Amino acid sequence: MEDKEFEQRISDGYNNGYLLSRFEPTLYKQLTNNCDKEQPYFKGMIEGHRVHEQEIFLKGLQHSKQMQEQSKPRMK
Repeated sequence: MEDKEFEQRISDGYNNGYLLSRFEPTLYKQLTNNCDKEQPYFKGMIEGHRVHEQEIFLKGLQHSKQMQEQSKPRMK
């Protein structure tokens, strides 16, 4: 497989994995449950899912930090 084709498959998988993780997580799990994780497309899908999960975690952290800042007593 050519490098360009390899990169395109990873990119397509990444984009689809991210979108499925975001909008259709059940379908994402079904598709990746018994897949060949060494295939470029599925490597990309898994990476797209990982990035989406990371974004969710970071948003939760930000929200937590904001809530903590709001609940701190103010110094006068």
